[in-house]
Amino acid sequence: MDGYVRTLVARNVRLADYTDMTLEMLRQRAKSSEPVAKQELLEVYGFFASEYDYRPVDVSKLPLGDFATEVARRKTKRLLHSHGAIRSLEKLLAMLDNRGIILVNDYGQTQTSDQEGFEHQRFGASTFVGVNFPLLKEYFGEGKCSAWAESAGDSRGIHSRLLGHRLGSDTLTTFHERFSDSGLDHLQEPLNGFILVSRSLGSHYDRKPTSTPSAMNNDQLNNVTHGQRPPS
Repeated sequence: MDGYVRTLVARNVRLADYTDMTLEMLRQRAKSSEPVAKQELLEVYGFFASEYDYRPVDVSKLPLGDFATEVARRKTKRLLHSHGAIRSLEKLLAMLDNRGIILVNDYGQTQTSDQEGFEHQRFGASTFVGVNFPLLKEYFGEGKCSAWAESAGDSRGIHSRLLGHRLGSDTLTTFHERFSDSGLDHLQEPLNGFILVSRSLGSHYDRKPTSTPSAMNNDQLNNVTHGQRPPS
């Protein structure tokens, strides 16, 4: 099945409360390739919704259609086909030196699923669909087209993969050290410490102080910067 998406103004939104543009003006801007038209649409982007419809597709006209069909038959009833990501990586690999690497850090699914109700994701003024990492592994992994490596652990929202024609042992070791969950937790420690200190300061100032913060001496300030609560 191929997915069709229709963009419309969300329910219970009175467009006139937020913009001088009418629905017809929005349609005209949606058809336009002018940057100004696109910018005007972005200004009301938050009031748009999307409706999905899935229709039969001619597999022969689908990029990498035979490959996607074969994977779907073996793995799942529903498949997110990330053919754009596959083609992009193929072109990059063709330009890559034998000693080069491609580091992928992206959002997407890491497990094959039959989950219904698939929808896009929204972050800020962006609408997108995450990468199907299991499908990429089927295509590039297991020595079929290139060397493929996955980071240990996928508990984060952003997932890391490493590709190349030949991945050396030192490169793989460094990749796993830097991009595993434990390695990233280590990098996050200074920021977590700063957050704890900030919360400590906030809770101190939320209480009724016996002296103003500006009256703290150097010893008290040093205690705060080392994560200790200053005395009242």
